[in-house]
Parts: sequence; C-alpha cells; structure tokens
Amino acid sequence: MRVLIVAAVACGWLSCGAAVNAAPLSVTQLKAAPPASGDVDVVGYVTGTYICPPCPPGAMCKPCVSPSAIFISDDRPVGEERLRTKEIRLEADPSQYQGGAKYEFHIVVRPPSTGIWGKVIASQRVD
Repeated sequence: MRVLIVAAVACGWLSCGAAVNAAPLSVTQLKAAPPASGDVDVVGYVTGTYICPPCPPGAMCKPCVSPSAIFISDDRPVGEERLRTKEIRLEADPSQYQGGAKYEFHIVVRPPSTGIWGKVIASQRVD
C-alpha cells in the first residue's frame, strides 16, 4: 500500500530540486555525506516521535528545537529498542506516520548541528 502525504508547500514530489530518477539516500548515506543545503530524498523506518511539551504558565522553559519531529533509521525498530546513534531527526507532524513503517521522505536539508536534519516536505509509505 502506498500512501502519499504532502505538506502545504507549493512543490511537487520531485519538483523541489531533487534529481529525477535519483535513488533516495539511506539514513547512513545522509549522515556520512550531508549536503550543505537544498533538498534530498531519504528512506527509513519511523523509530520514534517527539512533540514539544507545552510550557506551564509562569515557567521559564527551554525552547524546543522544533514543535514536533519524527526519528528515522535504516533499521526497523524491534519492540521498544532504538539505536539512537543510527537515527536522524526530521521536522514533521508525528500524527502522519506509523511507528515501525518505512517511508520515503523528501526533505529540505538543515545543518545537522541544529539537531534537525531536515524538514519533511512530502513523504510516501513504501512498505
């Protein structure tokens, strides 16, 4: 089953600068040679999610890196085990993804030093 999820951005699946017919990168490939900018396709399993918790009134909270994110890896997660050293974090709405499922993501690259590898522009389930 293939499901297409598209963010509210004015670009098509391969019209945002990705090379036509280029194979998507694995998480390992992206981590080994991250592009400085632009957009890229990456494939991986959803291994976890993050939603920035609300800051209680009157409290001084540290700002979240992003309001919400998903974590992806080349390896399908087994139970609750996650190898965080093999994951990357993508800015995305976690409610759109099923944990353990494999997706191809079209992302706008961000510097890894930000803690977020990219923002998901479009995705499709591929398992």
